[in-house]
Amino acid sequence: MNLPEINDRLKDIIDFCSNGNVSDFSKKLKGISQQKLNRLFNLDSRTKKYPTISQDIITEVLSEIPEINPTWFLLGKGEMLNNINLPESSEIKFENISDDELSLYIINNKERLLKNKALSVFIEKRATEIAIKMLKSDID
Repeated sequence: MNLPEINDRLKDIIDFCSNGNVSDFSKKLKGISQQKLNRLFNLDSRTKKYPTISQDIITEVLSEIPEINPTWFLLGKGEMLNNINLPESSEIKFENISDDELSLYIINNKERLLKNKALSVFIEKRATEIAIKMLKSDID
């Protein structure tokens, strides 16, 4: 049985806000425990189904993390973040990450990253830049 889509989107939010650390994420929400969040990602032993996200979790996430797009969170439509302005790739600085580390991260997280259109566009631009750079070096 697959994780319900809204639960999966909450997992994306946790990844974005707290690098996947449910404990850290729960500290950002008033009255929502780590255990309550963790239950959403595990089958209930009695019902053999994933629990549904309660209204208090939805409300708290949207009020405490205003950059999350409510339409995306609830319905899966649009982008995860409100007002995404993707900078030109030349403006993006990866000061502490090598191309190899970035490539490895992208390979290991491809499916999750490609769900986000802004990241997908960025990855496509970056891959094109790398391909052009490699072709130019082959010509020289």
